[in-house]
Amino acid sequence: MKDDDLPKDIKIKRPEPKQRGTRRPWWRIVGLLALIVIVGVLAAPRIVPMLGLPPLASAPMASVPSEEITAPPAPAALPDLNTQVAALGRLEPAGGIVELAIPSSAADAPVLSLAVDAGTEVRAGDLIATLGTQPRMQAAFERAEAEIIAQEYEIQRVLNALAQARIDADASVQIATSRHMEAARVLSRQERLQEGANVSVAAVEEARTDLAIATAELQQADAQLARLPEDLTQHPDYLAAVQALALARLSRDNARLDLDETSLRAPIDGTIIETVVRPGERPGNGGVVRLANLGTMVVRMEIHQNRIHRIQLGDPVIIQGEALAAPLRAEITAIGLEVLDQGIIGTDPVAANNARVFEVLATLDPASTATAAGLVNLQVIATIEAGP
Repeated sequence: MKDDDLPKDIKIKRPEPKQRGTRRPWWRIVGLLALIVIVGVLAAPRIVPMLGLPPLASAPMASVPSEEITAPPAPAALPDLNTQVAALGRLEPAGGIVELAIPSSAADAPVLSLAVDAGTEVRAGDLIATLGTQPRMQAAFERAEAEIIAQEYEIQRVLNALAQARIDADASVQIATSRHMEAARVLSRQERLQEGANVSVAAVEEARTDLAIATAELQQADAQLARLPEDLTQHPDYLAAVQALALARLSRDNARLDLDETSLRAPIDGTIIETVVRPGERPGNGGVVRLANLGTMVVRMEIHQNRIHRIQLGDPVIIQGEALAAPLRAEITAIGLEVLDQGIIGTDPVAANNARVFEVLATLDPASTATAAGLVNLQVIATIEAGP
């Protein structure tokens, strides 16, 4: 409604419009110019051909050798939670790592020499190290060997002595028998003469005494011969000598064991992972060397308890890690039966390190084993192709 349409005595007082400044704020002007420039740059490739103008010249780019241009690494694909199970793991030899320790009998013995270095391939029974007690044990073994030889000579001496004693006993029996027969003949003759009163009573008694003495000597010779059996190897002196030889052999065997313990040998075929001590040092709890058979490698994984039901023997596994140029492949070969605390700790500061997990082992194929053999204990991420 206009003021002319109202009665003349009624007027509406309207507020005066504010006066706007003629000067625009500077930031609006700068923004408008920037928008125009951007639109011009984006539209120039399309507008120039439409106007028939030559294309805009661009600054020449410096040539870069093709080998210096590297594509950015492709992001790791996230596992499909419906068909895959991801877990932390580490690469290990199938038989574990053996720490070769010295025997308790040589606990204070230093290492005299080492026959291997890290990376040396060894066979079971190969010499690894020699302990400082070897010279003393070698002398004890040689002494035990000499004692055996001495006991063998002793057995032969006892056997010869018994044989000579038997010969002497046989001779004594024969002599005693002859004397007994002669004494008996003399007594018989004296008794016949006594009947004819041709001999005195004293002579007869003397003959009887000689016969008694001869009888006693014969009995003594028979007893001495009886102590020597036909088989001289059953005589107590011979048996005692044989027993002494057996004890000497036992001492030699113990000395050999002590000597063998001064030479540490490889218990398995494998590779020396680390030499823990140097010659002259006394081994501690870590042993002398650490070795493992790298012919078969496994990945030890920790599967959360709420996903273990999806894992089965034979499931394929893809193994990835920062130190791996290409993924490794494996197959589930063992599933733990006990719930354990998580032991493979990653670098993620927000990871749950107190989870309840099962240990699962997957054996790598030959090609992957060859790669993993030089990466023992490497932490990896394993993706298991498991069922839903």
